[in-house]
Parts: sequence; structure tokens; C-alpha cells
Amino acid sequence: MLDVRKKIVIIGCGNVAWHLANQLYRKFDLVVYNHKANAQLAEFKKEFNALTYSSIKKIIPNAEAYFICVTDSSIASVTKTISLPPASNVLICSGTFDLASIKIKLKNISIFYPLQTFSKEDKIKWKDTLVVIDSISQAAFLKAQSVCMYFSKQIIQLDYQQRLK
Repeated sequence: MLDVRKKIVIIGCGNVAWHLANQLYRKFDLVVYNHKANAQLAEFKKEFNALTYSSIKKIIPNAEAYFICVTDSSIASVTKTISLPPASNVLICSGTFDLASIKIKLKNISIFYPLQTFSKEDKIKWKDTLVVIDSISQAAFLKAQSVCMYFSKQIIQLDYQQRLK
């Protein structure tokens, strides 16, 4: 029997994406998408043996989770551009983005917000990092939590107003 590893999709190739990939590549096959080819995207391929794509138009439909790691001002545009099955587990990496501000048909969309500063050179101690999740439903929270457990056991649920405080 073949050992088929599950896939994790990361959209974006900045510092947060880098640290997520570094934590996940030993357990999952990584697929990294960016809006354009650049040196950072090439590093994901080299360092994590990730499949990389310089467009977000045709994202694979069967990943365990989809992390959106782009600037807050690009989140709405990315969520409109990607086409995923409605049950996909989508985690937006942002501390201040309001889920209510986007209108999409995904049922399992959440905020994934590790209380941590990310510079590329840092060594992240994930087990000591508090992870905040904000989800559109309890079912979405549970799906997000199942993936977040690969990072930390310290997970709390906060809504938009609570995160802003």
C-alpha cells in the first residue's frame, strides 16, 4: 500500500508562510502558491521540497487545510479569486481581519492568529505559542483546531472584537 501524505496549501510566501511551512513540511506535502514568481517562492521549493506555483487561479481542491498568508489588504481579493470546495478548511493568517467583511461560500473558514512576531531568522517555539482562532461556526472552529494542534496545544477562541482588544 502506498503511503500517501496529506497536503497543506499555503497561499503567499512571506515570513508567516515560511514559519508555517517549516513546522508542517515533515508531516505534510506542501503546495505553495503566490501571485507571482520570486526568490522567496523558489526558496520554498528548495528548503521544503514544496510544489510551487506563481498563480493562485487553479488551487488543488483536496488539501487538509489552506492557509492564506497575505497582507490584510489582499485577503478579500484572494478569497474571491480562489475556487475551493465549500467544505475546505481555510485559515486566514491575520490578527485584525474581520471574517464578516468577506462574502464567500466556504463553510469552514477561520482566522489563525499565533501571538508571535515572525521574522524569517527567528526560531519559533510553537509549543509555547498561544494560537487564537476565530471561526464562522463551531464546526469551522473544530476543523481549524485540528490543524492548529500541529503548532500548539495552547489554542483559544476569540471573535473579531476580542482580537482587536
